[in-house]
Amino acid sequence: MIKILVTGSSGMIGYHLLQQLNDTNIEVHAIDKNENKINPLNYSFERFNSLIKTTSNINFYTQDLTSNTCLELINKISPDVIVHLAAYAGVSDSFNNPQVVYNNNHLSFFNILEYARLFDKNVKILYASSSSVYGKTTLKQNESNDLLAPTSSYGLSKLHNEQLAKLYADNYDVSSVGLRFFTVYGEFNRKDMLMHYLLESFSHQKPVTLYNNGLMERDFTYVKDVANTIVAFVNDYTNIKKHDVFNIGGHNSISLNNVVSIMQRLFGSSGNIILNDYIPPYDPLKTSCDNSKLLSKFNDLTFTPTHVGIEKLYKWYKNDILG
Repeated sequence: MIKILVTGSSGMIGYHLLQQLNDTNIEVHAIDKNENKINPLNYSFERFNSLIKTTSNINFYTQDLTSNTCLELINKISPDVIVHLAAYAGVSDSFNNPQVVYNNNHLSFFNILEYARLFDKNVKILYASSSSVYGKTTLKQNESNDLLAPTSSYGLSKLHNEQLAKLYADNYDVSSVGLRFFTVYGEFNRKDMLMHYLLESFSHQKPVTLYNNGLMERDFTYVKDVANTIVAFVNDYTNIKKHDVFNIGGHNSISLNNVVSIMQRLFGSSGNIILNDYIPPYDPLKTSCDNSKLLSKFNDLTFTPTHVGIEKLYKWYKNDILG
């Protein structure tokens, strides 16, 4: 039986991944440091309680991965695969708290790699990277693009993690795969993300500002598609060798104005949308996921069209949050 450790287990992606892994023939262990506290800024407490109620084969631990004591816990678990999702997420938040975000994300991943170097070089590591590593590049956003220039400490932390993973692969034979996620959204969406702000705007008329007059384009990726992709890598873990990176997304960029139009149709209202021509220095005008490398490896993967994913998000929010 495969033994897997998931970090950031009460995050959005971690939650959906654990829901899928619960019904598999895999021994699952999960680590998070914030799962027992109600936080008005995110759904971590609600996700954790849902996991406790709906999963039966998962072992949960509370642990700060920036502490060296995490090495002892991971060594005790002794996983075959580590899916490292724990991080301070969010480009805009890292603009206001650059040192906190960078230090947390880099040190926690450093400790994961150190576990592999010191205790088990046979462990396979899947770790969350981000489309933010591409920054504002106008070149094609694919894995062969070496001109990476992140515009936030969050994006920089993810790029440096990729570089660190390659160093550990080259110097210590630690095998890992970086997953460059493109704007993940879905049920239990983070509350600091546009999709949640829009839900609040259309349900409670809270104002939401769209920069660049809503002309920014994003390649939105439905969270359950992300979980499916991670499971595919887990099932293929014996083929993970050295270091590699993959874009994770559906190659389906749309403008923020189009997202608003979809929400307007679903809610039957105009919301409280404010258009502003300001462009934040950390915001790329467009993200576009070239997923050809991923699909050449897993040709049966599919990605949910954005309008379908938003409808799923809307139904969840209407039924489970608004009640």
